[in-house]
Amino acid sequence: MTDPDLPKRPRRGFLSGLAGFISLGIAITAAMRVFGVIRSLPFWQQRAYPAWVMAWLMAVGLLSLALGLASYYLLRVRPKAWMPRFWAVNLLVLLLYWLERLLLWVPPERGGNILFVAAMHLLWLVLMGLISLQARGKEPNDG
Repeated sequence: MTDPDLPKRPRRGFLSGLAGFISLGIAITAAMRVFGVIRSLPFWQQRAYPAWVMAWLMAVGLLSLALGLASYYLLRVRPKAWMPRFWAVNLLVLLLYWLERLLLWVPPERGGNILFVAAMHLLWLVLMGLISLQARGKEPNDG
């Protein structure tokens, strides 16, 4: 039962829901990455792997986790008002991924599935653009 006096929460569009799902996916994969780094630490220490690389992987994993959760949160509150922050958060996640791929991955691995990942990131940017357009038309200006 609903109270007719309570204001109705505006429905989010399909694109916004999809972006929220993807944002949670970013957070979940980042959490799995942090867990993987922690679990594989003894393995890499036995092979004299540089400590700064493990620190980098852990830091980027934690930052991506925080950014994924922030992206999800920003989609749940008034999307129009938070859209610049939503863009900044998601562009930072993409930038961190490409910096790691281009600077830390060994050369033979850099080329693997690069077209797939580039296409997925391009689709993500298109989806973010569509969400921005959708949010622009749905909320009134706060003055």
